[in-house]
Amino acid sequence: MSENVIFIRHILDKKDETESMYNQYKIAYNNDGKPWNTTNKDYIGYKIFDKLLKEPEKYLVIAEYENKILVGKIEKNSKVGYEYGKYKTLQFSKESIKKYYPSEDFPVYQAVRPQKSTCCEPHTAFMTKVLPFIYKHEDNQKIEATTELLHANVIEQMCEEYLRQKGYDETDEKSKLDYSSCRVGKTMKDFDIVGRAKNGRTVLAQVKSDNVSKYLGLYENIKKEDNKVYIVFADGENNQKPLFKNKELNIQFIPIKSIYKYFVRNNRQMIIDMIGLSEKYKGLIKFDED
Repeated sequence: MSENVIFIRHILDKKDETESMYNQYKIAYNNDGKPWNTTNKDYIGYKIFDKLLKEPEKYLVIAEYENKILVGKIEKNSKVGYEYGKYKTLQFSKESIKKYYPSEDFPVYQAVRPQKSTCCEPHTAFMTKVLPFIYKHEDNQKIEATTELLHANVIEQMCEEYLRQKGYDETDEKSKLDYSSCRVGKTMKDFDIVGRAKNGRTVLAQVKSDNVSKYLGLYENIKKEDNKVYIVFADGENNQKPLFKNKELNIQFIPIKSIYKYFVRNNRQMIIDMIGLSEKYKGLIKFDED
């Protein structure tokens, strides 16, 4: 079950200011010395910060201080403070700070945390399910591993790894991916995975982990070329290959859930790493096969 989470990243002007905030169990938001209204640069961030004033008990706060993380609740009836001239601050309830988390505890943290916001309500499973579970964890509790715990970027990486190990045709060793020519995902507009198979064919793949209907029109306007292989990684109904609009192309359809199950059977540690947990937390994960 997802938790109501507010994420805040601290990038104060000086390193010792960030360290001071961390040591005092405070969160800080840059006010720029301006009124707190829609004329500010990041009004959305201010509105979210304001939610903590009104309903601090409703939100779990994940606060990042360079390479350290605090997780806890804001103190009830906390008053807004002003630190270093331009920062609005709120106080964590010290009783709510159970543990201190170095970011290296979570191998994928840098990739799955909000990238562009300094204050926001995140929606990734790691931020709303995995990290809150670790924070609230009690003896004998475990979180069930599913593809829903994997970030979209991580699913793309998992699909690429599958191509390396099994290929786009598991009956043909030479269909395995020899190398990628571009980084997975990132800013590529039309493809998520681009590379070459051991048989010399160019591999062009799309990874659609969100909505089945979004991939039916993929490759609709592309002309067939014998030296290219087009792949769609997604999850269709009953894992059956959907009817793609472009009838000329032999589009390979590979269900994401079948790839996930393959790695659960053959390399469970990789799934644990991709969920985002270091060695010390791997005992908190349970799998259907257990």
